[in-house]
Formats: sequence, C-alpha cells, structure tokens
Amino acid sequence: MTTRQVEKTMADRRSKEAENAELTRYASSNQQQTMANKSDMGVLAKRRNNQAFQRNAEAMLEERSIAVERDATRSQRTRDQNDFIAKALEEERRTQDRKEREIQRICESSEELRELESMLKVAYVNKERAVQQAERETLSQIEVAREKAIEVQMEYDRQRSLVDMAAKEFGKRVEAVASKQSIQQQMLDRLKLHEEAAREAEMDKHKVDTIMRKIEEEDRLEQEKRE
Repeated sequence: MTTRQVEKTMADRRSKEAENAELTRYASSNQQQTMANKSDMGVLAKRRNNQAFQRNAEAMLEERSIAVERDATRSQRTRDQNDFIAKALEEERRTQDRKEREIQRICESSEELRELESMLKVAYVNKERAVQQAERETLSQIEVAREKAIEVQMEYDRQRSLVDMAAKEFGKRVEAVASKQSIQQQMLDRLKLHEEAAREAEMDKHKVDTIMRKIEEEDRLEQEKRE
C-alpha cells in the first residue's frame, strides 16, 4: 500500500469521525433543549417533537455508523489486498534475486561456464563491432548516393539550362527571320505599288499622247482646209 493511499484512508477516517462527532453534538444539544422545555407550557408536545427528532438523529447516527463500519471494512479489505500483492511481488523479487545469485555462483564455480561466458562476451563485442561497421558502411553508401544524386541533379540542371538557352536563341532567330521576311514582304509590296504606279503613269502618258496626236491631227486638217 502506497503512502498516498494511507494518507487518503486516514483523511477519510478523520472526515467520518468529524461527521459522527457533529451528529453526537447535535443530538446532545437537542436533548438539552428537551430538558429545558420541560418547564415550559406545551412541554408534552415539545417533548414528543424532540423525542421524534432525537429518534431521527439516532437513526441517522446509526446509519452513519453502519456506513463508517462498511467503509472501514472495505478499506481494510483493500489494504489487505494491497499488502498481499506487495508481499507477493517482494517474494517474486527475492526469488528472482536468488535465481540470479545461484546462476552467478554456478557460472563462477564452473570452468566451462566461465569460458562460455567469456566467449559470449567476446561474441557480443564482435557483434557490436560488426553492427557499428555495418552502420558506418551504410552511412557511407548513403552519403555516396546523396552526392551522386546531387551530381545528377546538377548535370540535369546544366543540360536544362543549355536547352533553355538554345530554345531562346532559336526563338530569337525565328523572330529575326520572321522580321526579315516581313521587311522583304513590305519591300515587295512597295515594289508592286511602284510598278503599278508606273504602269498607270505609262497608261496615262499613252492616253495623253493619243489625245495630243488627235488634237494635232485635227489642227493639221483644219489648217489644210484653210489653205
């Protein structure tokens, strides 16, 4: 049983004792009041009331006493169970200690067992060393893999950068070619406009020449008529 459990049990007991004392004082006070009321008028009625109240108080006190006794019995049973468990655990611990001491004594008294124990210790040390070596090798492999992954990522980034640069350069060239083609198209369009304007000018000149020849011919004929 733990110290905390003992303290709780004692506190519960003190609380119940205080309640019982309060009920006792209350019953005693009522009894004194009953005696004082004997000299008053109506003492019989008051006495009956006081007696009834006293009986109720006694019944409450008895009920409380029964409850306290029941709680005490329960607490005692709990303490007995805790003591039994504690003793059983202590006995088990002592038995285990005796077994360990007996095993140690047998190991120390037997040469073969001492050699076996020494071999087991050596094997345990070797196992620990092997585990540590395996851990170091694993960490080394992880580090190598990490560095390789970093190198692969860097090479990927470099190749990606080259591809991006080539794509940008190709885009610039496409834009330049498109711009050149646009300029050439503009020049062709202007040349066509000039050629069309020249043809129209030639046609206009031909019309003017025709009109002028016609006028000259008419003037010549008019002149001939006058002569």
